[in-house]
Amino acid sequence: MNARMIPAAVAALALVTFVGSGQSEGIGRPLLLRPATVTNPLLGVRDGSLVRLKPGTLIPKGRGLLLGAYSGVWSFSPDRRQLVFVRSDGAQATARFVDVSTLRSLRDLALGPSANIALVDWVAPERLLTVDYSCCPQASTVSLVDAVSGTVLARNAVEGDFVGAGRAQGTLVLLLQPQSFGPVRIAVVGSDGTLRSAALDQVRAGVTKTAAPQAYTQVDLAGLAVDPSAGRAYVVAANDPVAEVDLRTLAVGYHTPSRPVSLLGRLHDWLEPAALAKEAYVRSIRRAVYLGDGRLAVFGQNGTADQTSGFRVRTKPSGLTVIDTAAWTSRVLDPRSTVAVVARGKLLSYGWKWDSLTQAETGNGLRVYGEDGSLRLQLLARAAISELEVVGARAFVRRYGPYEAYSIVSLTSGRVLGNVDHELPLVLRGAGSGF
Repeated sequence: MNARMIPAAVAALALVTFVGSGQSEGIGRPLLLRPATVTNPLLGVRDGSLVRLKPGTLIPKGRGLLLGAYSGVWSFSPDRRQLVFVRSDGAQATARFVDVSTLRSLRDLALGPSANIALVDWVAPERLLTVDYSCCPQASTVSLVDAVSGTVLARNAVEGDFVGAGRAQGTLVLLLQPQSFGPVRIAVVGSDGTLRSAALDQVRAGVTKTAAPQAYTQVDLAGLAVDPSAGRAYVVAANDPVAEVDLRTLAVGYHTPSRPVSLLGRLHDWLEPAALAKEAYVRSIRRAVYLGDGRLAVFGQNGTADQTSGFRVRTKPSGLTVIDTAAWTSRVLDPRSTVAVVARGKLLSYGWKWDSLTQAETGNGLRVYGEDGSLRLQLLARAAISELEVVGARAFVRRYGPYEAYSIVSLTSGRVLGNVDHELPLVLRGAGSGF
């Protein structure tokens, strides 16, 4: 379907509420809100193709490169002149290298027998790190691969399932959790393939099977945030203290902020109740973003299950909280938040509830916070938002529903500028997918 702009006059009927911009109590010094780097011209993936995007609409311009099964796992080269995309759905895992300026495929590289590659990191001009996992028993493997020959230079198995990643001072930081509920593990991988790891005994996640008569499976997922300049990682999980890890020594400290971390939440896109097996549900997910200057944003969603009359799952937001790691204080910024997204000078927040009985999401629109922590805008009334991209001073919002379309919203005026009748592209930002 061709993208088309729907007149903004119709979209402008959406509710916009402006809120005072005074200092928000308890936020302290201003937040440092800087989004991940994007390319110029802007690149994204749309309909399985790598395309250049118009920044004002995210509509493609010019011809793109068909990626097909290569579109899911990717990384920029250290100089950001090339991209590598990985596919691992056939007999052999393969990497495809693409020139960023021309969008032309340069070459394909065999990576060996097929594995479920969850992450690729182009750590040096001729070196790739890949993280793959296997099932039954579940295991994760980190490999250092020669980007020219495809030779595996180092391979390390690590305990746990890969659930999060970050970068710090030339290393790849991984969060892994056990299949059964228990302590999570952090791993640090150097550009030479060396791997160090440590268990975080006080931070737990994984799968729990409850006892009869109400027997079902509960899933808890932990979250990772990395401070690259200080070489520190922070790991959060439901009802547990925050783990602070020195990435040079793997020394671990545990902290309980002044407000409990149990107020924090889960991320719907990571593992949705409807996508789980029968009589299984997501009890907790934690996601964290490092904001700079020692502050973390933690957000998500809580889940409950009931077998009184059939198996019913309900989820709800558990709030957006800002944690100051200098004093280990915290403040709930938005109790209705499931997801937070960093924009330039702004922090965006939205959430939803979900009920397996109705198979429907109930949303609460989009909120825009300033660097002082104050609520600046409440947008889109009670819309249930499923996807969000931010480029410059515009947000591109897809709502839950059967139709592939998204709205363009000004983060300055709060106006809905128009709608595009097509799926929302994935904007390529930061170092790569999975970060």
